[in-house]
Amino acid sequence: MSTAAAAEFALLLYQTDHGEFEDQSHMTRRVKRAFASPVLVFLLPARLKSCLIIESQDGLQVTLQGACTSSAEQGGKCGARRAEIRERNIIKPHNVLGFSIWAYSHPRVQAIMLGFVLFMTVGMYNVITFLGGAGQQTQWLSDMANIALYTVFTTFCFIAPACLNYFGLQWTLCFGGFGYAAYAASLWCYNHTGNVPFVIFGGCWCGLSAAFLWCAEGTAITAYASEDKKGLYVSIFWTIFQSGVVIGAAIPVGQNWNAGVENGSRVNDGTYIGLFALMLFGAFLGLCLYPWYFIVREDGTRVLLLQDQKTFPEEMMSSYQVCKRNWWIIFFCPMCWAVNYYVIYQNNDFNGVYFTVRGRALNTFLSGAVQLFAPWILHLFTDKLPFKRRKRAFWAGVYVFVAFNALWIGGYFIMKKTKYGLDEEQRIDVYDDGYGIACFVFVMYGFMDATYNCYCYWFMGALSNNTDELSVYASLYRLLNAACQIAGYALDLSGYSKEFMFGTAWAFVAAGPICCLPIIKWWMKDTNMEDRVDTIDGTETPARVIITDTKSPKRSPSIPRAMVIYPQ
Repeated sequence: MSTAAAAEFALLLYQTDHGEFEDQSHMTRRVKRAFASPVLVFLLPARLKSCLIIESQDGLQVTLQGACTSSAEQGGKCGARRAEIRERNIIKPHNVLGFSIWAYSHPRVQAIMLGFVLFMTVGMYNVITFLGGAGQQTQWLSDMANIALYTVFTTFCFIAPACLNYFGLQWTLCFGGFGYAAYAASLWCYNHTGNVPFVIFGGCWCGLSAAFLWCAEGTAITAYASEDKKGLYVSIFWTIFQSGVVIGAAIPVGQNWNAGVENGSRVNDGTYIGLFALMLFGAFLGLCLYPWYFIVREDGTRVLLLQDQKTFPEEMMSSYQVCKRNWWIIFFCPMCWAVNYYVIYQNNDFNGVYFTVRGRALNTFLSGAVQLFAPWILHLFTDKLPFKRRKRAFWAGVYVFVAFNALWIGGYFIMKKTKYGLDEEQRIDVYDDGYGIACFVFVMYGFMDATYNCYCYWFMGALSNNTDELSVYASLYRLLNAACQIAGYALDLSGYSKEFMFGTAWAFVAAGPICCLPIIKWWMKDTNMEDRVDTIDGTETPARVIITDTKSPKRSPSIPRAMVIYPQ
């Protein structure tokens, strides 16, 4: 990198931090120009040349001193500048026809975008799932593909955090969406060729992609939010994502409402082609999200600062160090394990054997619909209670624990009425007496499923603001989700009784919030903002931006090595 390029890049950082860009496209043009022109150093304003120090020892070093140099300025100008930055810089809304609209780089807009990425990929995958047997005449093919999917998913969750931190959010989301499209394409192909191995391959590819997609999703949604709004951001994301599940669940309702008992129809090509196109669109939509480096939270802190680009082995070691340093995260594991285990009992041993086809379809649709509202109720506990964060975590956990156990007590009496091997005419239909109570229990299972998941997301976000740590937590969460599903399906296929599946699911659910209490007591903090490098402009302590080109082979080919240093 030339002297001019480094100087221009230092100026870019300075102007970004001090709100001197008209918009993000202006900054993008300057970045592209900076690395193309060798003489832009001479275009620096005179008032900035005195701040720029260029040295040539073992490479190039450019130091740009912060504008606030005295304690008086630090307490006066810089304090006032922070409010100005929030108005002028990235969070500034646009006025369109008299309406105030958030800027595209606003973290809430990015959370909405992330929700639509999952809506188009995982949501459309759920459409295939709710078609029954992946839309084929036999459930066997879907089961084989799902076994392959979750096995690969579990395996690659170990390296997903390192890949996310190495390749970045956009490319990880894009890659994560392609696997879902490949799965839809394999079923489309099966309609014409009967190629079973290709469907299994599609399941494996989907599992590989899902490991990276869910790691990126969990990290982003917990990192975008400021500390007082993490529950809000989880609610925004979950509502949009869950809308895809509701759409998917509505399809079998229409298909089966007037269908006979032996409805063995196969989904046509048009359905798979449409889902394939939507999944591809969702994958490419991931590339449209803003880079973490340019996103500023609503409290004025950055999601991520430019830093040394690590090699992939270094990223793997960093993930290991996070696990080693935060060993206490094992207390969170029972809650991660419980999330998908109870779904197996609810779908296979209750909804699948107690209701008619029409009843099952309606139950699933209503269960998905109530999940749109569950995170907003939890949001009242996680963000709105007038307590510090640790106490809010405790009372939100109490809400989850009490509500879940009350529901499972009611579910116990319904479970006692459940019998295997009933003919279709012996099962409960939507017009039968007793359907309302049983349907209510199943719908509330869905409500609490959303509550449990969203509490887990908020809990992870409350443990850190650091994307390196959050990526590890998100992968651990999904790793145990997938592992418990493999174990649960194995137990269910082995013929274990409904009483066993119900009892173990209840035990896992009850143990989750209790096991989190030690983390709340000893390791969770009321704030994670002690690292001053999070500030947008370094106004608490004036910053120095240092750009280096030391001819290190570890330097990123696309951005110079950079870091923000705060004087002690």
